[in-house]
Amino acid sequence: VPAGDLGVGTKDLDSTHSLENEPPMADVIAWVTERARAFRDAVAGLDDAALTEERSNHRREPFTVRWFIGVMIQHYSYHAGEINHIRALSQRNDDA
Repeated sequence: VPAGDLGVGTKDLDSTHSLENEPPMADVIAWVTERARAFRDAVAGLDDAALTEERSNHRREPFTVRWFIGVMIQHYSYHAGEINHIRALSQRNDDA
């Protein structure tokens, strides 16, 4: 899905947020599912030598490809935790 199809990068910080402008949830779920699959496929396609190659992050600091993969896995886990916490708050069974 091209980025513009889901509104990525199309909102400015001064605009009023409205749920009326959001894409249908089914489209968002399909997009996230596809991106997760693409990530897994890309990682599965790497050989051992590629994992130790260095790349620069957004600050131009060098890290191994293995490090970036670990960061992405942690990123997914972090957001899963947020979703579960919000769900528990909504169901009023959050013990935290």
